[in-house]
Amino acid sequence: MSGMLKGGTFTNRYVFKAQITALSPLHIGSGEMIERTGLEDDKNKLLQISGVIVDGGNQPKPYIPGSSLRGVMRDWLRDVWGETDREHDELKEKINPLIENAKKKNAKPEEISKEIAGIITTNEQRLELLFGSAFAEGKIEVWDAPCASHVNTPTNNTWSGWKKDCLTYVAKSVAINPKTGTAEDKKLYNFELVPEGACFGITLTGQNLSDKDVALILHALDGFEHFTSPLALGSMTKRGFGRFSLCNLTVYRLVKNEKRDDIKTWKEFCAKDNLAGYDSICRETFKIKDKSEIERLKNLIICPASTSVHLRTDWTLNLETPLVVRSGSSFAWENAAEKKTRNYKMKYMWGHKANKQNDEHDIGDIYFSIRIEGDKAVPYYHIPSSSIRGSLREWTIKHLLPEDWWDIEKGLKKHAEKNDDSYKSLPRYLDDILLLFGFVVKTCDKKLDEKYTCAGRLIIEVSPLVGNYPQPDVDGTWNNNINNPNNYGPTNAKRHIKTRNPLDRITNAAKEKGLHSGLEFSKGQSFTVRLTVENPTDFDRELIDWWCNEINTGMIRFGGLSSIGRGRVTAQEVQDVK
Repeated sequence: MSGMLKGGTFTNRYVFKAQITALSPLHIGSGEMIERTGLEDDKNKLLQISGVIVDGGNQPKPYIPGSSLRGVMRDWLRDVWGETDREHDELKEKINPLIENAKKKNAKPEEISKEIAGIITTNEQRLELLFGSAFAEGKIEVWDAPCASHVNTPTNNTWSGWKKDCLTYVAKSVAINPKTGTAEDKKLYNFELVPEGACFGITLTGQNLSDKDVALILHALDGFEHFTSPLALGSMTKRGFGRFSLCNLTVYRLVKNEKRDDIKTWKEFCAKDNLAGYDSICRETFKIKDKSEIERLKNLIICPASTSVHLRTDWTLNLETPLVVRSGSSFAWENAAEKKTRNYKMKYMWGHKANKQNDEHDIGDIYFSIRIEGDKAVPYYHIPSSSIRGSLREWTIKHLLPEDWWDIEKGLKKHAEKNDDSYKSLPRYLDDILLLFGFVVKTCDKKLDEKYTCAGRLIIEVSPLVGNYPQPDVDGTWNNNINNPNNYGPTNAKRHIKTRNPLDRITNAAKEKGLHSGLEFSKGQSFTVRLTVENPTDFDRELIDWWCNEINTGMIRFGGLSSIGRGRVTAQEVQDVK
């Protein structure tokens, strides 16, 4: 049966149902730029946001396209399980001559189909049979996975554009110029995210599956929780996005053979309930209830000894100074009625836009994300993995590449224009850096583009700060009005308010209208960074050790305002190899 196609004589139909829950934010792009009322740039223009894919209807919600899930599962089985399938050109080379000869002989279409089926099933390529090719439909169907979460937390644009009905918020990221250490002009981008904690229902169904086909599908579903190489969905997976846990896996099966015929029973159910279709198979009668049967099927295929090695390094980073990573948003606070009085009976209004007419002021917020807990959207403070990754990448480029190559994109374009395909003039460590961090190259040299365009082997995940800090530290007193209490926002991170005022360079007096306030992560707290490198080289190992040393000497800092002492941490390192 392993060599059967979907369109052969019916032997069975399987339905696999499960729920996956996001362990990190998810971005599966729609390919469209969207706008959201209330989210504007410094010039009061609506932000251009890379949107996630959503379903139709009056209240569109995000979903995971079946094509995305199907493609990731197929790639994961190739990479982790060593399964193979033939490239399109290889199949084309075998099948096209057969079709041409058959046409010359005026063969019937069904005869040609049988010949093609014979070629496809001869090599027992399980992935090819399961997922299909240009010449034959695969035996498995992967349906779109709708979002099953429902949240009552109202829409609030000051919560990074949190949108209740769509279940998404907006994050920001920016490219850093290695020469200046500041954000590159016109490199700020905004993208929509589905929060951690969002649940999706997945359904897979397959016809004429062999037991080994079923085993592969079960292992692919288990891939969401694989220890070293978890199956991840969407983009920015190197930041730790797109991770899921799987639960409530249920398998249903219709069988038709000499010993068993479920079709008759199934037809009776359909006639009684006036219901047909694949969902009608999802009944207790057809459910595989014996867990040992599921384990038996899984054990039919054992994962081959992996040739991949994963270096996993955990850093516990302790804040020796305050650390600042801005979220790009702000909220309101106000003092007592006396305009000359500062920090007296202050009113703290996190998640609300300042009304200047009411003497409310802006506070620049630190970085936060949103997770779904039950029927609520809950914000939490953390250090984004992009900030850690960006600092490490910037430091590596500045210390290992010559200055005229700090802008790698510009350097590669100049190199491509020389029409020199020897690559001898490229900097010594360029290959190591780009293959570790990943890069997208678009030059006039296709070979150069193919050589360096890759996702990278480094994955960086950052754990949220953990604690209970009801209110930010500031010198002064808070308004304790019971009927109109303060809203201090997330409490998982220790934070404080810092007020600054730049000086006028001519008068050396405080600059008019320059007074501004912002939150900072307070020193003395810790968070964990996990670095995972697939198939690490000696360069990778030495570089990670070097990073750790440079962090502890204060040469690598994280976040902004490092020139005035922010962002210094110390690291405790633990490494293991899997």
